[in-house]
Amino acid sequence: MTGRNDPFRKLYDKIERREFFVSIIFCITTGLSFLTTLQDEFPKNSSFNYGNWIQVAIVLVSLLGFLLSLSIREYSFPNAEDKRIKDNLTNAFCISFGQEKTNGYYNNEFQNPDLKNAANTLENIFFTKEILSAIFARKTAFMLFCILVSSFLFFIADIKLSSTHPNGFQCLCMLESQLIHQAFCINLKL
Repeated sequence: MTGRNDPFRKLYDKIERREFFVSIIFCITTGLSFLTTLQDEFPKNSSFNYGNWIQVAIVLVSLLGFLLSLSIREYSFPNAEDKRIKDNLTNAFCISFGQEKTNGYYNNEFQNPDLKNAANTLENIFFTKEILSAIFARKTAFMLFCILVSSFLFFIADIKLSSTHPNGFQCLCMLESQLIHQAFCINLKL
């Protein structure tokens, strides 16, 4: 028996790297959003306004994250899934739907194409369930970490802002709820 060969794994690896980059963009956006609450503390210089540049950076970084996330959702993932499905059908019905083929990916010995397709699909479902369980645990931990860090940062910022801004706490609560919403959205994009 020859070794296992999965040429489609590289497509999913690219998706994972892009999703990791989207998570980094989220953290950068969170940090920049936190800086906007402290913009009154920046030095006042008539030639350079830190607050405006931070807001421009938030817009640009958010746009980059949106476009990258959109490219994953609308192009990369459907492309990888399409190739995986074609390989499943090639394996089950012995009809070539593409140039690349896996070897040792499906672990059943059925000869009937319908049974083989059903067994391949069940293998995919089981494998997907195992992966999603692991991803869900990681994403939930990441989301809780983001909530704890943002709560801590906003608590510190509230102490600084309470003396200078009468509505500082309300602004921080709105910003924190927006960040928690973003963390939940990232968590739900399994």
